[in-house]
Amino acid sequence: MFEYRCVDRYLCLGFLLSWMALFSSAGNCHAEGLRWLRVPHNAASDARRLGRPILVYVGANNCHYCRVMDRETWQNNRIVRQVSDEWVPLKVVAEENEVLVEKFQVSVYPTTLLFSPERKLISRLEGYFPPEALSDSLSKARVAKRKEGAVTR
Repeated sequence: MFEYRCVDRYLCLGFLLSWMALFSSAGNCHAEGLRWLRVPHNAASDARRLGRPILVYVGANNCHYCRVMDRETWQNNRIVRQVSDEWVPLKVVAEENEVLVEKFQVSVYPTTLLFSPERKLISRLEGYFPPEALSDSLSKARVAKRKEGAVTR
């Protein structure tokens, strides 16, 4: 009887630890390489608090190049570091946020919109961007915003 309880405890403990590990990593949006915010109001608050611009990535569920960008660009270590250190990332799924998609005038997927902390459009990047090209565009947008405050394309 003692041996059965001991084994049973170890099985329960192993099962519990497995579930804890599974759900602790599933709760954040870090599976895609970045810790994406999903609520625009939270992104705006973080941008004001941190003094960082907002990166809004708009994708669609049935978009091939959105999935490619999710897999290749947003999981790239350089991009993850750059965006995490310099931007407030917000991910918008078109089918779940039709009002935002219309407000941002997005008609091409994927689209990456770059906003100042004051929510003014800095740049609109339409279509798929490989990691190197996105990194260059993000750097140029930050430099352009610092120098002139103008919208770049």
